Amino acid sequence: MDYAKTSQHSRRSRKAPATPPPTISDPMAAGLQGSINYLTSRISSSMTSAVDKASITWAQAIQVLDSQDRSFPKELRAYIRMSIAENIGFADVYVRTSDQEERLAYAELYQLRFGVGVSHSE
Repeated sequence: MDYAKTSQHSRRSRKAPATPPPTISDPMAAGLQGSINYLTSRISSSMTSAVDKASITWAQAIQVLDSQDRSFPKELRAYIRMSIAENIGFADVYVRTSDQEERLAYAELYQLRFGVGVSHSE
């Protein structure tokens, strides 16, 4: 009897058979994939909605500045335009303020607090 062959054979036979990884049943996988797809869709649509809302707000603020607030001093108008482009919060408040004098006061106060320059009211 060949002892070396018997020893090698016994080593091979001692290995436990590889067990397959646990599997998820088809209905469970379909449900999980459905949930992932739903959440991905909701996140994607909410991000698109936020971008769309910001674009609309910026466009409205520029439209108010160009149509209703043309009498504001040129330098202040430039500052307002820059503030609208850089800060959606500023643009939102600017659009929602219906009184022109109040918009002017808001823009000047914003400029004094955050911007460079002095107030342009007369």
